Amino acid sequence: MQQRRIPSDELRRSTELLTDTSGYASITDDEKDPLIISSNGTSRRKSLIKTDAPPPPIPKKSERVVSLDAVRGLTIFVMNLVNNAEGSYEILEHAAWNGLTLADFVMPFFLFMVGCSIVFSHHRLKKRSTRRDILQKSFVRFLKLFALSYTISFLWMLPQIDLYSLRLPGVLQRIAMGYLVTVIIELFVPTFDMEDEGLGVNGYAPPEKGPMAAFWYRLAHGPFRMDDWLQHQGSLAKLARRFPSKEEITSSSLILVTYSLQWMCGLIILFLYLTLVFGVDVPGCGRGSLTADCNAFSHIDMTIIRDHHMYQGATCKVMEPPCQEFDPEGILSTIASVVSVIIGMYYGYVLVNMNRPRAILNHWLAPSIIFLSLGLIIHFFGGFPLNKNMYSPSFLFLMAGAAGIVLSLFYIVVDVYQIQKPFMPLIWLGSNSIILYFMDQITPRLISWFCYNGGDNNLFDLSQKLIYRIMGDK
Repeated sequence: MQQRRIPSDELRRSTELLTDTSGYASITDDEKDPLIISSNGTSRRKSLIKTDAPPPPIPKKSERVVSLDAVRGLTIFVMNLVNNAEGSYEILEHAAWNGLTLADFVMPFFLFMVGCSIVFSHHRLKKRSTRRDILQKSFVRFLKLFALSYTISFLWMLPQIDLYSLRLPGVLQRIAMGYLVTVIIELFVPTFDMEDEGLGVNGYAPPEKGPMAAFWYRLAHGPFRMDDWLQHQGSLAKLARRFPSKEEITSSSLILVTYSLQWMCGLIILFLYLTLVFGVDVPGCGRGSLTADCNAFSHIDMTIIRDHHMYQGATCKVMEPPCQEFDPEGILSTIASVVSVIIGMYYGYVLVNMNRPRAILNHWLAPSIIFLSLGLIIHFFGGFPLNKNMYSPSFLFLMAGAAGIVLSLFYIVVDVYQIQKPFMPLIWLGSNSIILYFMDQITPRLISWFCYNGGDNNLFDLSQKLIYRIMGDK
Protein backbone atom coordinates (compact mmCIF):
# COMPACT_ATOMS: atom_id res chain seq x y z
CA MET A 1 0.00 0.00 0.00
CA GLN A 2 1.36 3.39 -0.98
CA GLN A 3 2.09 5.69 1.95
CA ARG A 4 0.82 9.24 1.87
CA ARG A 5 3.60 11.78 1.79
CA ILE A 6 3.11 14.53 4.37
CA PRO A 7 3.96 17.97 3.00
CA SER A 8 6.79 19.71 4.80
CA ASP A 9 4.70 22.76 5.72
CA GLU A 10 1.97 20.56 7.27
CA LEU A 11 4.62 18.62 9.22
CA ARG A 12 6.09 21.87 10.48
CA ARG A 13 2.68 23.15 11.66
CA SER A 14 1.99 19.85 13.48
CA THR A 15 5.34 20.03 15.24
CA GLU A 16 4.68 23.60 16.36
CA LEU A 17 1.25 22.61 17.65
CA LEU A 18 2.65 19.74 19.70
CA THR A 19 5.40 21.84 21.24
CA ASP A 20 3.27 24.93 21.86
CA THR A 21 2.72 25.56 25.59
CA SER A 22 1.42 29.10 25.39
CA GLY A 23 -2.11 27.96 26.16
CA TYR A 24 -1.12 26.29 29.43
CA ALA A 25 -0.73 27.90 32.81
CA SER A 26 2.96 28.23 33.59
CA ILE A 27 4.41 26.27 36.46
CA THR A 28 6.17 28.38 39.04
CA ASP A 29 7.63 27.79 42.46
CA ASP A 30 4.14 28.25 43.87
CA GLU A 31 3.20 24.87 42.39
CA LYS A 32 5.07 23.31 45.29
CA ASP A 33 2.16 24.48 47.42
CA PRO A 34 -1.20 23.46 45.94
CA LEU A 35 -3.05 26.25 47.73
CA ILE A 36 -2.65 29.85 46.65
CA ILE A 37 -4.37 33.00 47.85
CA SER A 38 -7.19 34.20 45.61
CA SER A 39 -8.31 37.76 45.15
CA ASN A 40 -10.77 37.60 48.02
CA GLY A 41 -8.17 36.45 50.53
CA THR A 42 -9.18 32.78 50.36
CA SER A 43 -7.41 29.99 48.52
CA ARG A 44 -7.87 27.85 45.45
CA ARG A 45 -6.09 25.00 43.68
CA LYS A 46 -3.71 25.58 40.78
CA SER A 47 -4.11 23.12 37.95
CA LEU A 48 -2.40 22.56 34.60
CA ILE A 49 -5.32 23.03 32.23
CA LYS A 50 -5.71 24.31 28.70
CA THR A 51 -6.97 27.87 28.73
CA ASP A 52 -7.16 30.74 26.29
CA ALA A 53 -7.69 33.28 29.03
CA PRO A 54 -4.69 35.13 30.47
CA PRO A 55 -3.51 34.03 33.92
CA PRO A 56 -5.33 35.76 36.78
CA PRO A 57 -3.61 38.77 38.30
CA ILE A 58 -1.54 38.24 41.41
CA PRO A 59 -3.60 39.45 44.40
CA LYS A 60 -2.36 42.27 46.55
CA LYS A 61 -0.69 41.08 49.72
CA SER A 62 -2.33 43.82 51.75
CA GLU A 63 -5.86 42.55 51.14
CA ARG A 64 -7.77 41.46 54.24
CA VAL A 65 -10.94 39.59 54.94
CA VAL A 66 -12.74 42.64 56.26
CA SER A 67 -15.44 40.69 58.10
CA LEU A 68 -12.79 39.43 60.56
CA ASP A 69 -11.96 43.01 61.52
CA ALA A 70 -15.64 43.96 61.67
CA VAL A 71 -16.56 41.17 64.11
CA ARG A 72 -13.49 41.89 66.21
CA GLY A 73 -14.44 45.57 66.21
CA LEU A 74 -17.98 44.74 67.32
CA THR A 75 -16.48 42.76 70.20
CA ILE A 76 -14.26 45.68 71.22
CA PHE A 77 -17.25 48.05 71.04
CA VAL A 78 -19.30 45.84 73.37
CA MET A 79 -16.30 45.53 75.69
CA ASN A 80 -15.97 49.31 75.95
CA LEU A 81 -19.70 49.60 76.53
CA VAL A 82 -19.55 47.03 79.33
CA ASN A 83 -16.47 48.52 80.99
CA ASN A 84 -17.65 52.13 80.92
CA ALA A 85 -21.38 51.70 81.58
CA GLU A 86 -20.98 49.14 84.34
CA GLY A 87 -23.73 49.38 86.91
CA SER A 88 -26.12 51.22 84.59
CA TYR A 89 -27.95 48.25 83.11
CA GLU A 90 -28.19 44.67 84.29
CA ILE A 91 -27.48 43.26 80.82
CA LEU A 92 -24.08 45.00 80.89
CA GLU A 93 -23.12 43.21 84.11
CA HIS A 94 -21.48 39.79 84.06
CA ALA A 95 -23.71 37.00 85.32
CA ALA A 96 -23.04 36.40 89.02
CA TRP A 97 -22.74 32.64 88.44
CA ASN A 98 -24.98 30.62 86.11
CA GLY A 99 -26.65 32.49 83.29
CA LEU A 100 -25.73 34.74 80.39
CA THR A 101 -25.63 38.48 79.73
CA LEU A 102 -24.31 40.63 76.89
CA ALA A 103 -21.11 41.22 78.85
CA ASP A 104 -20.35 37.49 78.80
CA PHE A 105 -20.11 37.45 74.98
CA VAL A 106 -16.95 39.54 74.82
CA MET A 107 -14.23 37.08 75.85
CA PRO A 108 -15.32 34.00 73.82
CA PHE A 109 -15.98 36.10 70.72
CA PHE A 110 -12.53 37.66 70.88
CA LEU A 111 -10.86 34.27 71.43
CA PHE A 112 -12.80 32.84 68.48
CA MET A 113 -11.56 35.66 66.24
CA VAL A 114 -7.99 35.12 67.45
CA GLY A 115 -8.19 31.55 66.11
CA CYS A 116 -9.51 32.72 62.73
CA SER A 117 -6.78 35.34 62.43
CA ILE A 118 -3.99 32.89 63.29
CA VAL A 119 -4.77 30.70 60.27
CA PHE A 120 -5.27 33.60 57.87
CA SER A 121 -2.01 35.22 59.00
CA HIS A 122 0.03 32.01 58.89
CA HIS A 123 -1.29 31.13 55.45
CA ARG A 124 0.48 34.21 54.10
CA LEU A 125 3.58 33.97 56.30
CA LYS A 126 4.29 30.36 55.32
CA LYS A 127 5.02 31.53 51.77
CA ARG A 128 8.13 33.37 52.90
CA SER A 129 8.94 32.23 56.45
CA THR A 130 9.89 28.99 58.18
CA ARG A 131 7.90 27.49 61.01
CA ARG A 132 10.68 28.43 63.40
CA ASP A 133 10.50 32.09 62.34
CA ILE A 134 6.72 32.14 62.75
CA LEU A 135 6.98 30.52 66.19
CA GLN A 136 9.58 33.07 67.31
CA LYS A 137 7.39 35.97 66.20
CA SER A 138 4.38 34.40 67.91
CA PHE A 139 6.31 33.91 71.15
CA VAL A 140 7.37 37.57 71.11
CA ARG A 141 3.71 38.54 70.67
CA PHE A 142 2.82 36.23 73.55
CA LEU A 143 5.33 38.04 75.79
CA LYS A 144 4.06 41.45 74.66
CA LEU A 145 0.53 40.57 75.74
CA PHE A 146 1.80 39.58 79.20
CA ALA A 147 3.86 42.78 79.39
CA LEU A 148 0.86 44.92 78.44
CA SER A 149 -1.29 43.27 81.08
CA TYR A 150 1.19 43.83 83.89
CA THR A 151 1.84 47.38 82.69
CA ILE A 152 -1.87 48.08 83.17
CA SER A 153 -1.73 46.55 86.65
CA PHE A 154 1.32 48.60 87.63
CA LEU A 155 -0.29 51.85 86.43
CA TRP A 156 -3.33 51.20 88.62
CA MET A 157 -1.05 50.48 91.62
CA LEU A 158 0.87 53.75 91.40
CA PRO A 159 2.33 55.49 93.30
CA GLN A 160 3.31 52.30 95.14
CA ILE A 161 3.58 48.96 93.31
CA ASP A 162 2.80 46.12 95.72
CA LEU A 163 3.89 42.85 94.12
CA TYR A 164 2.19 40.88 96.89
CA SER A 165 -1.27 41.93 95.66
CA LEU A 166 -0.43 41.80 91.94
CA ARG A 167 -3.07 39.80 90.07
CA LEU A 168 -1.33 37.07 88.07
CA PRO A 169 -4.16 35.88 85.79
CA GLY A 170 -5.99 38.29 83.53
CA VAL A 171 -7.76 38.92 80.25
CA LEU A 172 -4.63 39.50 78.17
CA GLN A 173 -2.90 36.56 79.83
CA ARG A 174 -5.79 34.31 78.79
CA ILE A 175 -5.66 35.61 75.23
CA ALA A 176 -1.89 35.09 75.18
CA MET A 177 -2.13 31.50 76.42
CA GLY A 178 -4.87 30.59 73.94
CA TYR A 179 -2.92 32.27 71.15
CA LEU A 180 0.38 30.50 71.85
CA VAL A 181 -1.14 27.02 72.32
CA THR A 182 -3.13 27.35 69.10
CA VAL A 183 -0.10 28.63 67.18
CA ILE A 184 1.87 25.55 68.28
CA ILE A 185 -1.00 23.28 67.20
CA GLU A 186 -1.33 25.06 63.86
CA LEU A 187 2.39 24.90 63.12
CA PHE A 188 3.39 21.47 64.39
CA VAL A 189 0.36 19.17 64.48
CA PRO A 190 0.44 17.31 61.14
CA THR A 191 -2.32 17.54 58.59
CA PHE A 192 -3.33 15.00 55.98
CA ASP A 193 -1.82 15.66 52.56
CA MET A 194 -3.89 18.00 50.40
CA GLU A 195 -1.69 17.93 47.29
CA ASP A 196 -3.39 16.98 44.03
CA GLU A 197 -1.44 13.77 43.59
CA GLY A 198 -2.32 12.72 47.13
CA LEU A 199 -6.07 12.76 46.64
CA GLY A 200 -8.27 9.82 45.81
CA VAL A 201 -11.33 9.63 43.56
CA ASN A 202 -13.49 12.81 43.54
CA GLY A 203 -10.97 14.59 45.73
CA TYR A 204 -11.35 12.34 48.78
CA ALA A 205 -8.26 11.24 50.62
CA PRO A 206 -7.39 7.59 49.82
CA PRO A 207 -7.20 4.95 52.58
CA GLU A 208 -3.41 4.74 52.51
CA LYS A 209 -3.21 8.25 53.98
CA GLY A 210 -4.15 6.98 57.43
CA PRO A 211 -7.03 5.66 59.54
CA MET A 212 -8.99 8.93 59.63
CA ALA A 213 -8.60 9.37 55.89
CA ALA A 214 -9.70 5.78 55.36
CA PHE A 215 -12.81 6.39 57.46
CA TRP A 216 -13.86 9.42 55.43
CA TYR A 217 -12.99 7.64 52.17
CA ARG A 218 -15.31 4.74 53.01
CA LEU A 219 -18.02 7.15 54.13
CA ALA A 220 -17.78 8.98 50.83
CA HIS A 221 -17.64 5.91 48.56
CA GLY A 222 -19.76 3.49 50.55
CA PRO A 223 -23.49 2.83 50.20
CA PHE A 224 -24.50 6.11 51.86
CA ARG A 225 -23.79 8.52 49.00
CA MET A 226 -26.75 10.71 49.88
CA ASP A 227 -25.81 13.43 47.40
CA ASP A 228 -25.83 11.01 44.43
CA TRP A 229 -28.99 9.29 45.65
CA LEU A 230 -30.93 12.53 45.90
CA GLN A 231 -29.85 13.65 42.45
CA HIS A 232 -31.50 10.58 40.85
CA GLN A 233 -34.83 10.51 42.67
CA GLY A 234 -36.82 12.64 40.25
CA SER A 235 -39.30 14.33 42.58
CA LEU A 236 -36.50 14.87 45.11
CA ALA A 237 -34.31 16.70 42.61
CA LYS A 238 -35.54 20.09 43.84
CA LEU A 239 -34.77 19.06 47.40
CA ALA A 240 -31.27 18.03 46.35
CA ARG A 241 -30.57 21.52 45.04
CA ARG A 242 -31.00 22.83 48.57
CA PHE A 243 -28.00 20.77 49.67
CA PRO A 244 -24.41 21.79 48.99
CA SER A 245 -23.12 20.80 45.57
CA LYS A 246 -20.93 17.72 45.17
CA GLU A 247 -17.87 19.97 44.84
CA GLU A 248 -18.69 21.66 48.13
CA ILE A 249 -19.41 18.35 49.88
CA THR A 250 -16.06 17.07 48.64
CA SER A 251 -14.26 20.18 49.93
CA SER A 252 -15.99 19.94 53.30
CA SER A 253 -15.09 16.29 53.70
CA LEU A 254 -11.53 17.05 52.65
CA ILE A 255 -11.19 19.79 55.28
CA LEU A 256 -12.57 17.49 57.98
CA VAL A 257 -9.99 14.87 57.02
CA THR A 258 -7.10 17.28 56.65
CA TYR A 259 -7.54 18.95 60.05
CA SER A 260 -8.93 16.03 62.05
CA LEU A 261 -5.84 15.97 64.29
CA GLN A 262 -6.39 19.64 65.17
CA TRP A 263 -9.93 18.76 66.26
CA MET A 264 -8.43 15.93 68.31
CA CYS A 265 -6.18 18.42 70.13
CA GLY A 266 -9.24 20.45 71.09
CA LEU A 267 -11.00 17.35 72.40
CA ILE A 268 -7.93 16.37 74.45
CA ILE A 269 -7.79 19.84 76.05
CA LEU A 270 -11.51 19.69 76.82
CA PHE A 271 -11.08 16.21 78.30
CA LEU A 272 -8.25 17.52 80.53
CA TYR A 273 -10.52 20.34 81.71
CA LEU A 274 -13.40 17.99 82.54
CA THR A 275 -11.05 15.55 84.28
CA LEU A 276 -9.81 18.27 86.62
CA VAL A 277 -13.28 19.75 87.21
CA PHE A 278 -14.86 16.44 88.18
CA GLY A 279 -11.77 14.59 89.40
CA VAL A 280 -10.21 16.97 91.94
CA ASP A 281 -11.28 16.23 95.50
CA VAL A 282 -12.09 19.63 97.03
CA PRO A 283 -11.81 19.63 100.86
CA GLY A 284 -15.26 19.86 102.39
CA CYS A 285 -16.97 19.61 99.00
CA GLY A 286 -15.89 16.37 97.39
CA ARG A 287 -15.71 15.86 93.63
CA GLY A 288 -17.83 17.42 90.92
CA SER A 289 -19.38 20.29 92.86
CA LEU A 290 -20.23 23.25 90.62
CA THR A 291 -21.60 25.74 93.16
CA ALA A 292 -20.14 29.20 93.67
CA ASP A 293 -18.87 28.47 97.18
CA CYS A 294 -17.61 24.96 96.48
CA ASN A 295 -15.78 24.04 93.26
CA ALA A 296 -12.47 22.82 91.90
CA PHE A 297 -11.79 26.15 90.16
CA SER A 298 -11.29 28.15 93.35
CA HIS A 299 -9.47 25.29 95.05
CA ILE A 300 -6.86 24.91 92.30
CA ASP A 301 -6.34 28.67 91.94
CA MET A 302 -5.97 29.22 95.69
CA THR A 303 -3.52 26.30 95.88
CA ILE A 304 -1.31 27.34 92.96
CA ILE A 305 -1.81 31.10 92.48
CA ARG A 306 -2.79 32.02 96.08
CA ASP A 307 -5.72 34.23 96.96
CA HIS A 308 -3.73 37.49 97.16
CA HIS A 309 -2.77 37.12 93.47
CA MET A 310 -6.37 36.50 92.36
CA TYR A 311 -9.12 38.85 91.22
CA GLN A 312 -10.73 40.55 94.22
CA GLY A 313 -13.99 41.68 92.61
CA ALA A 314 -15.54 38.35 91.64
CA THR A 315 -19.24 38.57 90.76
CA CYS A 316 -19.98 35.36 92.66
CA LYS A 317 -19.37 37.17 95.96
CA VAL A 318 -22.95 38.44 95.78
CA MET A 319 -24.27 34.87 95.70
CA GLU A 320 -25.83 33.10 98.68
CA PRO A 321 -23.70 31.50 99.96
CA PRO A 322 -20.96 33.67 98.44
CA CYS A 323 -17.73 32.36 96.99
CA GLN A 324 -14.56 32.97 98.97
CA GLU A 325 -12.08 33.89 96.26
CA PHE A 326 -12.68 33.26 92.58
CA ASP A 327 -10.78 34.42 89.51
CA PRO A 328 -12.82 34.37 86.27
CA GLU A 329 -9.56 34.05 84.32
CA GLY A 330 -8.21 31.27 86.53
CA ILE A 331 -6.33 28.14 85.55
CA LEU A 332 -9.18 25.73 84.77
CA SER A 333 -11.35 28.21 82.88
CA THR A 334 -8.31 29.30 80.85
CA ILE A 335 -7.70 25.68 79.83
CA ALA A 336 -11.27 25.48 78.49
CA SER A 337 -10.97 28.85 76.75
CA VAL A 338 -8.17 27.49 74.54
CA VAL A 339 -10.80 25.35 72.81
CA SER A 340 -12.58 28.54 71.69
CA VAL A 341 -9.41 29.58 69.85
CA ILE A 342 -9.07 26.12 68.28
CA ILE A 343 -12.67 26.24 67.03
CA GLY A 344 -11.97 29.67 65.56
CA MET A 345 -8.88 28.20 63.91
CA TYR A 346 -11.07 25.68 62.08
CA TYR A 347 -13.24 28.49 60.71
CA GLY A 348 -10.02 30.08 59.49
CA TYR A 349 -9.08 26.85 57.71
CA VAL A 350 -12.40 26.94 55.88
CA LEU A 351 -11.68 30.50 54.81
CA VAL A 352 -8.26 29.79 53.30
CA ASN A 353 -9.15 26.46 51.68
CA MET A 354 -12.47 27.33 50.02
CA ASN A 355 -12.91 29.80 47.22
CA ARG A 356 -16.64 30.20 46.66
CA PRO A 357 -18.62 32.21 49.24
CA ARG A 358 -21.42 29.64 49.17
CA ALA A 359 -19.00 26.88 50.15
CA ILE A 360 -17.50 29.01 52.94
CA LEU A 361 -20.92 29.87 54.35
CA ASN A 362 -22.14 26.27 54.16
CA HIS A 363 -19.17 25.10 56.16
CA TRP A 364 -19.43 27.96 58.66
CA LEU A 365 -23.15 27.85 59.33
CA ALA A 366 -23.47 24.06 59.67
CA PRO A 367 -21.01 23.70 62.59
CA SER A 368 -22.32 26.94 64.11
CA ILE A 369 -25.81 25.48 64.36
CA ILE A 370 -24.37 22.24 65.74
CA PHE A 371 -22.37 24.13 68.38
CA LEU A 372 -25.40 26.20 69.37
CA SER A 373 -27.55 23.09 69.72
CA LEU A 374 -24.84 21.24 71.65
CA GLY A 375 -24.44 24.14 74.08
CA LEU A 376 -28.17 24.28 74.77
CA ILE A 377 -28.38 20.49 75.20
CA ILE A 378 -25.54 20.50 77.73
CA HIS A 379 -27.11 23.46 79.55
CA PHE A 380 -30.58 21.95 79.89
CA PHE A 381 -29.82 18.22 80.01
CA GLY A 382 -26.07 17.79 80.56
CA GLY A 383 -25.80 18.98 84.13
CA PHE A 384 -23.30 21.76 83.29
CA PRO A 385 -25.21 25.07 82.92
CA LEU A 386 -24.09 28.18 81.07
CA ASN A 387 -21.39 29.75 83.20
CA LYS A 388 -18.80 32.24 81.99
CA ASN A 389 -16.87 32.13 85.28
CA MET A 390 -16.19 28.40 84.87
CA TYR A 391 -16.14 28.59 81.06
CA SER A 392 -18.44 25.58 81.06
CA PRO A 393 -18.74 23.38 77.94
CA SER A 394 -22.30 24.62 77.41
CA PHE A 395 -21.01 28.21 77.47
CA LEU A 396 -18.04 27.33 75.24
CA PHE A 397 -20.11 25.68 72.49
CA LEU A 398 -22.99 28.18 72.61
CA MET A 399 -20.58 31.09 72.23
CA ALA A 400 -18.68 29.33 69.42
CA GLY A 401 -21.93 28.82 67.53
CA ALA A 402 -23.02 32.41 68.09
CA ALA A 403 -19.64 33.74 66.96
CA GLY A 404 -19.77 31.57 63.83
CA ILE A 405 -23.21 32.87 62.90
CA VAL A 406 -22.24 36.51 63.50
CA LEU A 407 -19.08 36.04 61.41
CA SER A 408 -21.14 34.48 58.60
CA LEU A 409 -23.56 37.40 58.58
CA PHE A 410 -20.75 39.95 58.46
CA TYR A 411 -19.00 37.94 55.72
CA ILE A 412 -22.15 38.07 53.56
CA VAL A 413 -22.64 41.81 54.01
CA VAL A 414 -19.06 43.10 54.16
CA ASP A 415 -17.06 40.71 51.96
CA VAL A 416 -19.58 39.20 49.54
CA TYR A 417 -21.79 42.25 48.90
CA GLN A 418 -18.97 44.71 49.70
CA ILE A 419 -21.16 46.91 51.92
CA GLN A 420 -18.35 48.32 54.03
CA LYS A 421 -18.91 52.05 54.58
CA PRO A 422 -21.53 51.68 57.36
CA PHE A 423 -19.16 49.33 59.20
CA MET A 424 -15.95 51.36 58.87
CA PRO A 425 -15.97 52.31 62.59
CA LEU A 426 -16.15 48.63 63.56
CA ILE A 427 -13.48 47.72 61.00
CA TRP A 428 -11.19 50.40 62.44
CA LEU A 429 -11.83 49.17 65.98
CA GLY A 430 -11.05 45.60 64.95
CA SER A 431 -7.83 46.59 63.18
CA ASN A 432 -6.51 48.20 66.39
CA SER A 433 -8.11 45.97 69.00
CA ILE A 434 -5.21 45.40 71.41
CA ILE A 435 -4.18 49.06 71.44
CA LEU A 436 -7.77 50.12 72.08
CA TYR A 437 -8.09 47.60 74.91
CA PHE A 438 -4.91 48.97 76.47
CA MET A 439 -6.15 52.56 76.18
CA ASP A 440 -9.55 51.58 77.57
CA GLN A 441 -7.86 50.13 80.65
CA ILE A 442 -5.39 52.93 81.39
CA THR A 443 -7.36 56.05 80.34
CA PRO A 444 -9.54 56.17 83.50
CA ARG A 445 -6.42 55.91 85.62
CA LEU A 446 -4.56 58.62 83.70
CA ILE A 447 -7.54 61.01 83.85
CA SER A 448 -8.08 60.36 87.56
CA TRP A 449 -4.62 61.76 88.32
CA PHE A 450 -6.00 65.25 87.56
CA CYS A 451 -8.04 66.33 90.57
CA TYR A 452 -9.07 69.36 92.61
CA ASN A 453 -8.73 69.19 96.38
CA GLY A 454 -8.38 65.39 96.29
CA GLY A 455 -11.09 62.87 97.02
CA ASP A 456 -13.73 62.28 94.37
CA ASN A 457 -13.05 65.60 92.70
CA ASN A 458 -10.86 64.07 90.01
CA LEU A 459 -11.46 64.57 86.31
CA PHE A 460 -12.58 61.00 85.66
CA ASP A 461 -15.27 60.87 88.36
CA LEU A 462 -16.55 64.34 87.48
CA SER A 463 -16.75 63.43 83.78
CA GLN A 464 -18.58 60.21 84.59
CA LYS A 465 -21.12 62.01 86.80
CA LEU A 466 -21.70 64.59 84.06
CA ILE A 467 -22.35 61.91 81.43
CA TYR A 468 -24.76 60.04 83.70
CA ARG A 469 -26.65 63.26 84.45
CA ILE A 470 -26.96 64.09 80.74
CA MET A 471 -28.22 60.56 80.03
CA GLY A 472 -30.72 60.83 82.86
CA ASP A 473 -29.14 58.00 84.83
CA LYS A 474 -28.61 58.10 88.53
